[in-house]
Order: sequence, then C-alpha cells, then structure tokens
Amino acid sequence: MPESLRDYYDVLGVARQATPDEIKRSYRKLARSAHPDVNTAPDAAEQFAELSAAYEVLSDPEKREAYDSFGHAGVQGSSAGASRAAREAGFDPSGFEDLFSQFFGGGGGPSHRATAPQRGEDRSLEHGITFRTAVLGGVEHIRDASGTDVELKIPPGVEDGQSLRLRGRGGPSNNGGPAGDLKVKIRVGGHPWLKREGKHLRGLVPLSLDEAILGTEIEIPLLDGQVHIKVPPNSSSGRILRVPKLGIPSDPPGDLRLELRVVMPEGGHEALNQLAKELQGSLPDPRQDVDWFTNRR
Repeated sequence: MPESLRDYYDVLGVARQATPDEIKRSYRKLARSAHPDVNTAPDAAEQFAELSAAYEVLSDPEKREAYDSFGHAGVQGSSAGASRAAREAGFDPSGFEDLFSQFFGGGGGPSHRATAPQRGEDRSLEHGITFRTAVLGGVEHIRDASGTDVELKIPPGVEDGQSLRLRGRGGPSNNGGPAGDLKVKIRVGGHPWLKREGKHLRGLVPLSLDEAILGTEIEIPLLDGQVHIKVPPNSSSGRILRVPKLGIPSDPPGDLRLELRVVMPEGGHEALNQLAKELQGSLPDPRQDVDWFTNRR
C-alpha cells in the first residue's frame, strides 16, 4: 500500500468498531469545514477528496468489509483511488459533489454552493374593519400572497394600526424552505357616537332640559344589544355615567362611559323663556366658587 494513503478510519476520526451512524455524523462534521468552498488551505481540495473517499468506502457495507480485510488493495477500482489521484494530479471536486449534496442540500461547487433551505419573504398589507368588529372580534376574509382566500381571526379589542400575523401566508421560498408570513395592519373605521379610550368605550348622550332637571330613563343601543340607563335629576352637561363591564371585552373588561350633554331647544321656547324670567335672580350663582385669579398670581 503506498505510504501516501492514510487509514480511512483515521481520516474520519472514528474507531474501527464505529457504527454507520457514527461514521455518518463524523463525515457530516468534517465535510462542512473541509469543503474547498469554505476551506482556504492550499491542500483543501486534497483534504476533501481524501475525506469523501474514506466515507464512500466505509459507508458501504461491502466496500468496508473488503477494506477491513485487505486494506486499500481491497477497494482498488472504487473511488478509493480518488484520494491518491488528487494528491498526484490535482483535484476535480465534481466527483464528490453528489455525495456532498446528500448531506447539505445541493452541490458544493462555485456555481452550486451548498445552502440550507431559505424561508420566504414576509409580505405586508392593510385591511379595514368596522368599529364593531374591532371591539367584539370576528372573522374577516382576505387574500394571501398567492391569491388564496384565507380567514383572518380578529381578536376582541384589536387597535387601529395593530398588526396581525398569518404564519406561512407570505412569499414562497426559492429553494424548498417554508413560506414567509403575511403581516396584516388593521385599520379601524369610526362609529357615529362611540369612541374608544383604552379598554373603555365612551359615548355622548344628549338630554333635553326637562330630562336633565327631572331625571329620566333611556334605552341606549350598543354594538351588541342595548342598555337601560337612569339619568339622575339635576344632571349637568359633562356628567359621566359609568356602566361596568360594557367596554372592550378584556380581563378585566372595560366600562361604558356615557357623557351627558344638555341640549337647549333651537330658536328658543316661549314657556321656557317665561320660566327663566321667573327664576332669574333666585338661583345660586354657579360661578361663586370659581377662583378666577389663581393663574394671575
């Protein structure tokens, strides 16, 4: 046996009693660093040829048995001679690219550099929903990056500008990897009389003057059903009535906050004008407790 041919077990760094799995693991580890594309040593091609020749023999039960019995002479004519040929006449890596690609997903040559499957690109879009859906949640239908109709589950309480992610619904991979994700930015529409304040809902409730003075009961329509409220007598504009647990469904749920606003009749009212004249001067001054000069000091 020529002295230039090393023992294949030594080449792979395994014992002669090594199992096929141990031989395979050792080759995987060594081949990554020995491949000429990543190894800049002058003898990188020779190292890789020797490593691949050793694995090709020891990974084949028949060739391994012949090698164990007769050494390198027992595998002459197989690719075992490739290591010696590489030493003597230079190395053409194409002879071992098929073997390398079995482990690392593609040829290792300059134009087929081994790369792991890459994830596809994430895609983004905007989707508008109603105020009701934003508060209560629901299911919307959108088209993903491939044009397929998919369901988008809207959680209760989603906010305007919040992004929801659909896994695997973005751009496709170019080399067999998983698809990217689809990021959906939510745009929430307005509501005629409700607005959101964190986890609470706030609305404006107009009252006539007599309702504000005497008190009243009102049915208020909500996003899901309605609520019955009692307006206490002598309620001023700006007073807030709080209805617990009728805000954003959360843990704990938010409140419904109703702001009262007294609305005067347009164009005046004869009876109201007469009553106001009778009361003129008899009611307490609403400004008597205001400290007008605090900010002047």
